[in-house]
Amino acid sequence: MLPPRYLDGLSDEIIEIYSQLEADILQDMARRIARVGKITDMTKWQAQMLAEAGGLKKNISRILAKYDKAIVKQVKDTFTEAMETSAKNDNRIFKAATGRTVSAPNAQQMLATIQKCHSDLSRLTLTTAATTQTQFVREANRVYMNVQSGAFDYDTAMKDAADELAKRGITTVQYENGRPVTRSIESAVRMNILTSINQTAANQTLSNCEELDCDLVETSAHIGARPEHEEWQGQIFSRSGNNKKYRPFSVCELGSVTGICGINCKHSFYPYFEGMAEHYTEKELDEMASEEVSYNGQKMTRYEGEQKLRGIERNIRHYKRQALTEEAAGVDNTKARRKLGEWQEAARDFTKQTGIERDRAREYIGTKTGKQPRGIEPSQSKIAGTPATPPSTPPAFNNTLGNATTIDTAKRELESFANFVAIPKDTDLMSINTVTKQLEALQANYKTNKLDTIAFSGRLSIRTGASANFESLTVNKKVKEFGKSVLQPDEWAHRMSDGVKHYTEQKKYLNTLIANTTDPAYISFYKKQIHETEKKLAQCTEYVKYKRGNVCYKGLEVETTIAHEYGHIIADQRIGQLNGRIANRAFEYRRGNPLYDKCMMIDDVFNKAKANGDIYKISAYGAENPREFFAETFAIFAMKQETLPQYILDMILEVIK
Repeated sequence: MLPPRYLDGLSDEIIEIYSQLEADILQDMARRIARVGKITDMTKWQAQMLAEAGGLKKNISRILAKYDKAIVKQVKDTFTEAMETSAKNDNRIFKAATGRTVSAPNAQQMLATIQKCHSDLSRLTLTTAATTQTQFVREANRVYMNVQSGAFDYDTAMKDAADELAKRGITTVQYENGRPVTRSIESAVRMNILTSINQTAANQTLSNCEELDCDLVETSAHIGARPEHEEWQGQIFSRSGNNKKYRPFSVCELGSVTGICGINCKHSFYPYFEGMAEHYTEKELDEMASEEVSYNGQKMTRYEGEQKLRGIERNIRHYKRQALTEEAAGVDNTKARRKLGEWQEAARDFTKQTGIERDRAREYIGTKTGKQPRGIEPSQSKIAGTPATPPSTPPAFNNTLGNATTIDTAKRELESFANFVAIPKDTDLMSINTVTKQLEALQANYKTNKLDTIAFSGRLSIRTGASANFESLTVNKKVKEFGKSVLQPDEWAHRMSDGVKHYTEQKKYLNTLIANTTDPAYISFYKKQIHETEKKLAQCTEYVKYKRGNVCYKGLEVETTIAHEYGHIIADQRIGQLNGRIANRAFEYRRGNPLYDKCMMIDDVFNKAKANGDIYKISAYGAENPREFFAETFAIFAMKQETLPQYILDMILEVIK
């Protein structure tokens, strides 16, 4: 058997090799895209791109060959050491119980297993070569079209392409249950090595048990086990199922994808003889299963904490890769290094609060020297949150809250509006204070029930400022940046008009590319690009009719965002618009129910605004559905920056009265 901790670090050395392989390929792609992106003549560009694509394919083959010898050696060394370790662990138990031991692992079987593992890894790299070439053509086309159409300058287009390469990394396609699954090369290799070795060691232990007539096995246990594996970790089972004192080993589903020693499983099992001391006491197992960690006041299981840390480590690796790829493309990588520094700080903070150790191997990326890209450390003021003067709110209310000088004080103030408040330590204090002031003002004018939760989160995308329903408000901890990124009406009009021009030209250009090639693969690729371009053109053509994308007033970006979400809270609490009876027990899905009828009234007003064109004065977001329509119009109403048509005003007053 192999202990969980041993299995956890099993593939680190092999991953390092593949990480270097990935970095070499990504940087080669970035350099080649940079070269073809500078060519302005379409005929010359197409000829050069085909040449670069062919050169890339040849170079990938050279790169794969370059690392293959090291991969073979490392696979052999890793397998040999693992099987010897497994045999030694089994023999310690066999000798203590019977005075006998089993022979060393069968050399021929070992060789066959190593060859199969190497063959599986080779298949991964072969699919990598094919997907990488396709990726190169896609990004080269995108750079050329963006530059030639005038949508972006060369540096911006190259940075966009480099970032996309880094985001995707080198991927491979595997089939599971007949379905294609795309994974990063790092994830695929890690899974392949861990699963292959663990299953081989498991079969070796079963063979050893058979040889020494051992019917019982004891499964290993570790903190942070998958919830579905907890029930059988650290337990004794009967292999034959004939010993009625113990459950049959078949319940652990050895050999299945989701069972013991299955895909990415770190459990294994020991030989066990009745009367021996067990490896784990019931108390120890209970402590493993119930162990919790706390992060920023939020409790989570150890497993959830480890998964969260894995996500942070993936982000660190992503921004390292982005910094290297941007450097290879010849563009400034300062922003990527700043993001890297932020995620490294997040990892340190998470580890300090939870006690869960980082897996440095998961943060590693391959470089020629082994030296890792350095992140730019975030300033202390950004981490802690420094008070500042927020933008002025509409002069309708004199606030008593929203002047906190620490995160803890701000949290206590927000507890006036929710039973539970969660604020990451790196949240901008000015933004928290602004949210608090706006909630206080809105609550004074439009009373709602106390929420269950208010949380500032880093999980929301930069395109989402906040989200809310009858019981919770989640605010993007970067809500200030979100607000500033929202286009004002004049910016929106220019951007959509430029979009119409850009996609019209792009469509013409793609048709020119089709006319100048006979290669079926390129024709198929360009036709797909035309289809996507037509969809974007249609969208911009429609959006240009709207006054704006989102209701978001300049200088009051955070306040407007919260007003919009407060509209959702009111509509859900008062009439169950979002969650029906769950939000308001009086709600029923039938005509004649007062709350349902008010929801239908909003639908009717929404349809009227779309029919008479008033929707274009609201926002493109408000045109998506009646729920966003109400929230957007409520934001206009609450912010008092412009007037609404009387029938829309009547709708809002009917809901909030």
